[in-house]
Formats: sequence, C-alpha cells, structure tokens
Amino acid sequence: MNLNLKQNNQIPIYLVSLDEDTQRRETLAKDFPLYYPNITRVSAVDGRKITAKSYYNSIIDYYRRTNKVLSPAELGCTLSHIKALKLFLNSDNEFALILEDDVIGNDKNIDDIFSLTTVVHPNSLLICGGQEGLNARKYQFGKKSKYEGLTEISMFSYRHVFRTCCYLVTKNSAKAIVDYQERNLTLADKWDVFFKDTDIKIFYKNSLSHPKDLANSHIEQDRAYFKNKTSLQKFFSKNILERVAIKLYNETQFILHKIKGYKSL
Repeated sequence: MNLNLKQNNQIPIYLVSLDEDTQRRETLAKDFPLYYPNITRVSAVDGRKITAKSYYNSIIDYYRRTNKVLSPAELGCTLSHIKALKLFLNSDNEFALILEDDVIGNDKNIDDIFSLTTVVHPNSLLICGGQEGLNARKYQFGKKSKYEGLTEISMFSYRHVFRTCCYLVTKNSAKAIVDYQERNLTLADKWDVFFKDTDIKIFYKNSLSHPKDLANSHIEQDRAYFKNKTSLQKFFSKNILERVAIKLYNETQFILHKIKGYKSL
C-alpha cells in the first residue's frame, strides 16, 4: 500500500462523468482501487439534454465571436468543467486533479502526479497526459523546466494542446479559467486563451492516457455530426489565404522550436 496515500488524499480528485456512464466508472474503480473511493464525482452536464432555448442562449456569443458553433456535447463539457472548478475554488485545498471518466491509468500514475505538487508553482496548470492520437502533436513542444520532473510547454504550443481528461489545477489557474469562461464561454480546453495576459504557465507530465479509439466519445460523436452538416460553411467561412498563413506560421514555428532545442511532448 502507498505510504503517501493519506497525504495524497488531501488533494481532491474531481471526476467529470455523466450519470448514465456507470460502466466507465466501474472500470475506473478497478484501475484506481486506492484512489477511487475518495474521488468526488461531478455529475456532468449532458448538453444533448439542454433545452433548445438554453442551448442557443449559451452559444450565441461564442458564435458571434468565432463564427463557429459549440456542439451540445462541447457545451456540456465546458459547463461540467466549470462546475468542477467551482467546487475546487470553494474548498480549502491548494490543488485539485480533474479527471474525465475515459482516462486511462492506475494509482501509481496519480502518485506520480501528486508527488509534483511539491514543485508546482501557484501560477501554473499541469496537463497530465491524454494527448494520444491528436493531429496537433506535431506542434506540441516543451523544454525541461527548472521544476524537477516537469516539462514547460512552449507558449506557441498552448493552442495545440487539447482535451480535459486529466489536469492538475491550482487556485490561481482554476480561477483564471472560470473567470474567462464567465466572460467569454468557450471550449473547455482553450488553454491558449484562458491564461493570456497572465503570469500562469502550463506544464506537462505524461502520466495518464486517453483512448485512441474515439468511437465512444460523446464529444467526437457530436463533432462528426456537426462536421458533416457544416463542412461547406466552414470551407467558405475561412479565407484560403488565412489558412495558408496559419499553416506557414505553424511550420515556421515548428522549425524554430527544433532549432532552439525544444522537444516534442
């Protein structure tokens, strides 16, 4: 048995999970036998069950700002994580680990994450893995941090780091996320905008994983539907020159980061 379990249990773990996803939670209980009994489950918001009026009222500002539509599952994910972060902010704890119910790992992985809280700065957020299978992995760069065991993510790469299946927050980073979401509701994993114009930095530790097969992902099912319905709209909504400029910028940054000695996450 982990001798540090009692100490580590002082760090709350919030599990974002839909009420109906009992099988996922049963799997987690087997994979994390030491930590699971003390996990706080956050009853996730099922965006597919939100009334049409509430849905459109919630996403209209996002659409006006971005000319994009938040899918019902994406909206539910955002609202669920706001819910989890507010629970943490109302607690006396300095750190919290936020998990989703499709995360893959074991108790040892959580031990490793919690051991890093001795060096995690209050103005930081720790992405604990979950980047498997993403097309954006090419642009995910980091460098060895002055904090032992942590990789500091390049600011350029903030926009290329995705998912909310496993991350460690401090009071400062949690507040920054909630404050931004309450002003400008957006995707739950828009790390590049949450901490813009702040001193908060994002670090990385590849401890936990996300399924590569996304067939059972509620969000991916929604995104596939919306992609089919709006593909032409998306094609014409973004100028071809703008697409080329973004691609050129990303490729230039890729080369510069390699030259500067940055490593892939």
